[in-house]
Order: sequence, then C-alpha cells, then structure tokens
Amino acid sequence: MPSGQSNPLSFLPASLRAPLLDLLHSASAKTASAGPVPLSAARRGDVPVAAFDADGTLWGVDVSDELLEWVDARGLVTRPSGAQSLKSWCDELCRVERAKGYAWAAAAYAGHPADEVAEWADAAFEATGRAQIHPQLAELVAVLQAAGVCVLVVSASPVWAVLPGARHLGIPDENVLAIEVEREVVGGRVRLTDRVRAPVTSSQGKVARIEDALGRAPFFAAGNTIDDLPMIEFATTFRLVVDPRPPHGAGTADVGAIAAERGYPVLLTGALAAAGSALGAHSARTSAGGPSA
Repeated sequence: MPSGQSNPLSFLPASLRAPLLDLLHSASAKTASAGPVPLSAARRGDVPVAAFDADGTLWGVDVSDELLEWVDARGLVTRPSGAQSLKSWCDELCRVERAKGYAWAAAAYAGHPADEVAEWADAAFEATGRAQIHPQLAELVAVLQAAGVCVLVVSASPVWAVLPGARHLGIPDENVLAIEVEREVVGGRVRLTDRVRAPVTSSQGKVARIEDALGRAPFFAAGNTIDDLPMIEFATTFRLVVDPRPPHGAGTADVGAIAAERGYPVLLTGALAAAGSALGAHSARTSAGGPSA
C-alpha cells in the first residue's frame, strides 16, 4: 500500500473498499517490489490483474472523439466524401453498429505516420483529456499498482488515443488493450493502415482481448457503459460501475439499473455526488453521462 496514506480509497462504497483493501494488503505482502507490473509479467498466474475501461471511467472524456475533433479542426485527416465532420461520420456509423464506428475511428488515420499520429494524440489529450482524469480513479490505480497488481486499460478507442492518459497514470504501454491497426513501412516511415486488428475491444471483444493477452480473467474490473458490462462480469472477485451511463442509442441499456439489480457497487465521481450515493441521485443529474467507448 502507498506509504503516508492513512485512509486509502475512502471514496469507494464500503461493500467494495474493505474486502478490496484486505486483498491488497495480502497481495502487497507477497510482492517483492511494488510498482507498475507489465502485462508480460502478469501472465504468471500468481500476479493479480485489474481491468479498467478508459473513456468515462478513468477520465471524463472520449479520447477517440476528442482526437477526431482535434485533427479535424486542423485539417490533418481527410473527411469521407459527404461527411460534415469526422466525429459526425463516426457517430452515424455507431448509430448503425457501435463496433463498426469504433473501428472506423482507428482506420481513419490510414496512411499517416504512426509517430506523427502519436504526437497528435499527445497534444489532444493535453488540451482536453488530462484535466478530465478522475482523481478517484487515479488514486485507485496508484493503490493497485503499489500493491503489485497489474492494471490493464481495455478500451474501444484507438490505442494511440488512450496511451497518453494511461502514461499519465503510470500504466505501462503494453498494458493498454485498445483498438489496433496493422502498420507498414512506406518511404522509410512506419505508417498506419485501415486494417483493424480483431477483436474490436468493445463489449464481448473486451473479454476476448483480455483472454488473448492474459489467458485468464482479472480479479477486478470497472467500466461505465453497457459495452463494458461483459468485462465487468468477467472479473472473478470485484466489480465496479463508474458514473453509469444511461441508455444512449439503439441496442443500449441502463447500466446503472443493471448494477442496482445485480448488486454491483457504483462510484459517482462528480463533485456533487458522494461516493456510494443512491443511483436515483445520479439519475437526477442533468448530465447525459460518460462517453460510450
């Protein structure tokens, strides 16, 4: 456990906080060196693993949307014919099938150098994302990592859009499981293609990606939308719903209502929402909730 913290994770619902801290005390006692654990080391069965959604869970913005708007405003990525904006095109695809929209948001950067797109993602996150990191989740990640837990970020945003935020939280790059595309060397530079690697890390794709990368379920998982529910329920021991998002389109459901029905702890990160508040108080807020990826 981090030194100097007399009351760690005080924001968590009591039903989650006490047993989680007990487990972490036990885990840290067995850990030779505290700190970020890379995924490659966690493939050993004795390393505990926690999985987090990114957008709307670790931070309050959709980094894929923010990056699309950032590059669109600067004319860095060509819009599809007839599109009013990159984001509106992506939104329309998501209305038809969310996974296809998420995949397109990665394929849109085809032909651009990977290092250049990474620089754009850094700039976009610095402009809008860093200030939106939820301090409660930052503390939770820090406490988990200090206890020797491998923290994964599993997101339906492009991996290059997620990496800046994960790095800010001290999470190793290899622990970010997000949408990837094939890369190829053209003119001496590594460039992105429009060939999206399966699985798309949304809904059951999150579970499939964790299984592919780790070979087992995490002991803890957290998310905020119906697309995170399969990953949340894949966790073996602890589940957390963060700022549950109401229904937001065809084929979606109220993950907050599902959490209440199934007894999953809920964390509200807003300044006016105390941790563990009733879901009814959350529903009364005027915000539509966090992003979908």
